[in-house]
Amino acid sequence: MRSARYTLVAIVAALTVSACGETGRLTPAASPSETTAASSAETQTEPPQEDTFTARGAVGLYKGIAGGKGRKCVGKGKFSDIYGGVQAVVSDKSGQTVAFGKLKRGRFTTSIPICTFFLTVKGVPSGLGFYSVEVGGYDEEFSEEDMKNGVTLFLQ
Repeated sequence: MRSARYTLVAIVAALTVSACGETGRLTPAASPSETTAASSAETQTEPPQEDTFTARGAVGLYKGIAGGKGRKCVGKGKFSDIYGGVQAVVSDKSGQTVAFGKLKRGRFTTSIPICTFFLTVKGVPSGLGFYSVEVGGYDEEFSEEDMKNGVTLFLQ
């Protein structure tokens, strides 16, 4: 994996928490009265849920390493693998992939010369502490709090 310098800048981001679970099943050996009691109990209790969250953030390239026409932009030179549609991979501390996302189309900001690619990664499991985010061969580690609040990678 190539290395690059990163500057972490926290940005305000919306957090969507989603959950998924699995429903219980009755065994074929249950009597009709046990089945009715079990069915009633199932409707009153919720199945176990795995907490996940949606991570949001951005990747920023300074104008000297990004090119494009008008407000549209892409990475250039050694950053030519940074463009809209590139996959972002979120991994846990051991390197196991836990979620995927994609960069949105890059846009130059009007106030400062930075090409920004927004990023959304749904279904990131909570409770892992730290996560690695890889985009186009560049990766950086973030805390769960940072991931939930929104992160920005500036590549230079």
